[in-house]
Amino acid sequence: MIVRSGHFFIILILRLCLGVLFSKAEQVVDPITDRFTKIGITAAESIRHRGYLAEEHYFTTPDGYRLCLTRGRNPLFKYDGTSDNDVVNIKEPILFIHGILSHGSLWVANSPHVRPKDFTRLFGGITSSSDLKVHEFIKRIDNDPSMRSLPFLAMNLGHEVWLLNRRGTQKSEYRAGHLNRTVVEVLRAIPVTVFNSSIITNFGQKKRRAKNRKLDFVFRLLTKSLMLTQSMIMDAIKENFESVAHSFDPNYWAFTMDEQVAYDLPMAVDYVLAHSEPTDSGKVSIVAHSLGSALTLLTMSENRKFDAKSK
Repeated sequence: MIVRSGHFFIILILRLCLGVLFSKAEQVVDPITDRFTKIGITAAESIRHRGYLAEEHYFTTPDGYRLCLTRGRNPLFKYDGTSDNDVVNIKEPILFIHGILSHGSLWVANSPHVRPKDFTRLFGGITSSSDLKVHEFIKRIDNDPSMRSLPFLAMNLGHEVWLLNRRGTQKSEYRAGHLNRTVVEVLRAIPVTVFNSSIITNFGQKKRRAKNRKLDFVFRLLTKSLMLTQSMIMDAIKENFESVAHSFDPNYWAFTMDEQVAYDLPMAVDYVLAHSEPTDSGKVSIVAHSLGSALTLLTMSENRKFDAKSK
């Protein structure tokens, strides 16, 4: 059992080390599998590498959090009310809100082989997708890769897509007033036990009855691997200091659902409406998951203006 545990931790540490090294690779999309090979790739990078247009927009909440909205569009649509065919391209923008322990990039992660297409051409003389029977439309595009990723499917139908990165996630990077910490302060904020190799390497050793050279070798190798991983992570923190310093500041995490309901979602909807092409409805369609759904429902119940602007 101890040997198996040792092997498991060795594999885990090696994967961590390779992951850190692999994240620095210049290649982002593997030409064979068409999957992303870069760890930590942003939503905007994912969208652009699929051939779509992407921008990162930021707004700051009254309590000082700088949040990121990723805007995605299909280059085959002009988004100005005109098109090469008879289909009206101006459709409601769609705001995607992710759940807990995730971020906006996950909405576009499952997208191998997705490319910009104009699905409105499948409508023929029909001027609205609502006039086409749903099962008939799905039958026509069932084998298209964008069916695995709702944001890309929406862009292929002419919608603008906006991905909100909630506070505490990738790209929504910091809270105002917490950017002046030094590298030393950040490293001191890391609990000592995080990289205490003795906690793992001493696991089970008290129960060992006799000295075992193979196990000793395993634990020594594990200790070296942990030390190497610690060094690599420290280097990564120093190299990307501005984007990770906030994570070690307790004040950065001093927020609840209340602030997101009061500030984040209403401001995100207002920003999307202000920077998207105007539509007849003047509303934003919202697609949310898990905690994102809870926040949306809470905001709708608490904020009548938000409810009138979204659906």
